[in-house]
Amino acid sequence: MLGISTSYFAARGFSIYESVKRAQNLGFPLVELGANHDFEKDVFATLKKIRQDFPRLTFTQHGYFPPVFEKEYLLNPGQGLTAKNKQVLETMFEAVKILDTRVISFHCGTNWQASYKGNFKAIKGFKEFVPTKEIPWSLALKNLEEFFIEALKKGKEVGVKVAVENIWCLSGEKPLLITPGDFQSFFQKLPECLFLLDYAHAILNISRPDEFFLLGEKIIQMHLSGIKNDRDHWSITVGLNLENLFSQIKNLPKLPLLILEHSAEVTEKEILKEKILIENSLGKL
Repeated sequence: MLGISTSYFAARGFSIYESVKRAQNLGFPLVELGANHDFEKDVFATLKKIRQDFPRLTFTQHGYFPPVFEKEYLLNPGQGLTAKNKQVLETMFEAVKILDTRVISFHCGTNWQASYKGNFKAIKGFKEFVPTKEIPWSLALKNLEEFFIEALKKGKEVGVKVAVENIWCLSGEKPLLITPGDFQSFFQKLPECLFLLDYAHAILNISRPDEFFLLGEKIIQMHLSGIKNDRDHWSITVGLNLENLFSQIKNLPKLPLLILEHSAEVTEKEILKEKILIENSLGKL
């Protein structure tokens, strides 16, 4: 199934409801409720209206959504089960019950605390957070594991799959999990956890990104975006070997949920072109 992240519409100034509406109007059956939205009052009422007004849509949620704090907040599993992270988890899994979310995903976290700086100059419409205090590596890894143990517990309670995403950092932090081997070790500890493969992040992080496809059945979802100016979130027609990418996806044991994840530079016309390109290569999704 092919979808789009609402972070793209949030980057262009649209509300949560309008973001979902625009995603449906572009013909996507799958919508990922992304982490780029501003705080909105009465968000659960909004989610109930979304579920009512768009009954045929399939939803995933990406950490963190919905935004629970009025001030901008970066969810970092490397900080563990802090009071704020616990509140985020409670809110996210309550939203699952309303939306009948199929997959809920979280970044793999970093070894730094961070604070909000403002809007990214390099990534149009996205929020920028900068590192402020380092977390000891061993503690950050322990925190990451405890965070996902709790997320998996909550996922089991409400019947939703939980996935961890490979990330790439612009501001000097180090992701807690980088290589396919790192993730394989993590899955051995937490076998119920699944994988959200961000292909652009993989390219930006390691020299042989296609090795991530060896994780096979663990890959339940993918983020797709192109690479230009040493960053991601562009159209997939930029900076990717699409023939190779589509071949790797076709060879997976099961087709993952595919999510276009873009910043505000990408136009809706480009997105429709991507949609046709993917459907022509992988079949109607």
